[in-house]
Amino acid sequence: MAKCFTLNLKNPFISRSGNSTQIPPSASTQMPQSASTQMPPGVYVEECKWVERPINDVSCDVVAFVGYTEKVTGNNDLFFRPFRVRNLGDFIDLFGGGDGTREDYYLYLSVKLFFENGGGECIVVSVGNNRDGIFAYDLIKGLEALKNESNHVLLVIPEAVCLPDIEDSLRVQRAILRHCADSSYMRFAILDIFGGFSSDGDPVKRFREGINDNSGNEADWLGFGAAYFPCVKVYNSDTKKEVVIPASGGVAAQYLQQQWRVGLWKAPANLPVKGLTKVSVNLTESEIPSFTNPPDGVPSVNVIKKVPYSEPLIWGARTLTKCNSINRFINVKRTIDMIEHSINDSLAEYQYCANNAETWQKIDNRVNQYLESLRIRGALAGHTRQESYKVNVGPMGKREQKFSEVKEHDFRESQEDAIVVNVSVAMAVPGVFVELGR
Repeated sequence: MAKCFTLNLKNPFISRSGNSTQIPPSASTQMPQSASTQMPPGVYVEECKWVERPINDVSCDVVAFVGYTEKVTGNNDLFFRPFRVRNLGDFIDLFGGGDGTREDYYLYLSVKLFFENGGGECIVVSVGNNRDGIFAYDLIKGLEALKNESNHVLLVIPEAVCLPDIEDSLRVQRAILRHCADSSYMRFAILDIFGGFSSDGDPVKRFREGINDNSGNEADWLGFGAAYFPCVKVYNSDTKKEVVIPASGGVAAQYLQQQWRVGLWKAPANLPVKGLTKVSVNLTESEIPSFTNPPDGVPSVNVIKKVPYSEPLIWGARTLTKCNSINRFINVKRTIDMIEHSINDSLAEYQYCANNAETWQKIDNRVNQYLESLRIRGALAGHTRQESYKVNVGPMGKREQKFSEVKEHDFRESQEDAIVVNVSVAMAVPGVFVELGR
């Protein structure tokens, strides 16, 4: 039992003159039992029932950018270190912008597009100045600077597609995906397509063929990212010209906008990207399905779609996963990761607790309450909790048993076992097609 303090500042049954009045019978039955022995005002100690702290969603609305900048405030020792940036003004103060003579400050233009689309606080890792060129080694080294960053982030490296060679570009993008898959934190990569500045040479086909590393392990990490084609055109106020840049900065901001408006479980698609003058390649309605809905064994590529009388739209919400699994959808993949990390973080306080039915019941109640809150918010499919999720908690080999069925000798055996929490959820899959009939 936990103790709490109750502060009673006013007795509703004492008149302003201080003369007591008779307590109505109806009111006396509504007063707390301890109120009859207390003489307000005063501070009293009462016993109250302990309430378990609820599980909260982990924060996963931070975007991390890696790339070349005009400068870094201070000395060169600050390169390859993550910095927190709240707005474009902070970025310019720390890293500079464009110098007015060059159009290849792609990180600056991508961060600018990110904030123009409503992006929030982000992390920036500068890998130096690009006066001598752009190199895959620098970008991969900057990526490694995020390994110890204790945040669940969306990862964007727009200059990966600005490298001079497609093999270098794919090497960086494979490193990004492996980083997201190997991280102990929730990571997801937003990729662009090398050659997305035009449709010459079929850049999407080359990306699909090259994103695999031929090791047979790509299936483990392709689900940790999504790709977007083509690049987009923006007006560069520094050079007073229209410039083509990767779309990932604006896409990342729309991920956050959708998450803040509805939730992580809402597909980040059919969303306008603001601040664009046009897209670099105009795809037709007949071409788009081959990008967003290819046959099994081929990675999906989402597109930036030109729409008449409106801003270009993000079209498609699929990861790079080649198999037709539930992880092929961006929102489903990220929601499952969020549930896993949220539950894992909350279970840390049960370490060194007794491995018995009482602890199992506490964990079971807590996880069920969290999943029920997700169902109410629309994250899970199903009209009832039985349709939406299932939770089993217990020691290894006995978690399928009900608490009342576990014998006393099972308690003794379970002390050296790990507590296993099995969670099954029914995810809401986004609708891809709408058929109109008559």
